[in-house]
Amino acid sequence: MDRGMIPLINVVFLMLAFLVLAGQIDVHHRKLVVPKSTSVVDRADSHQTLTLFADGSLEFEGAEIQLEALPQVLERVVLPESAEARATVLVVADAQLLVSDLQNVLNELQELGIRTVNLATLPTSGNAS
Repeated sequence: MDRGMIPLINVVFLMLAFLVLAGQIDVHHRKLVVPKSTSVVDRADSHQTLTLFADGSLEFEGAEIQLEALPQVLERVVLPESAEARATVLVVADAQLLVSDLQNVLNELQELGIRTVNLATLPTSGNAS
């Protein structure tokens, strides 16, 4: 092996080590804490899920959206042609979410004519539902 290649190999390995240490890709997972419930009523299955995080951000079916865009998204995806049969929306809200932020979203849903909104909760340890 040519002795002139050894420093080049060292530099390549140092660059590789630097990229491995400095270039770690961190997948951002938001933590969602769903409130507890003492109710034992089973909810009907809902196919449309709207998630509200503690910082006020929204996700509809896993895609991040803005509150201002909520009417357009729901009119395109959730609401059927018939005004008589409105879809059910499951709202998964973080337990740390401000009530005012939840109320804003619920008002938007009501203005759009969505008749059934289910609020997701977790059963308490005393309830095995």
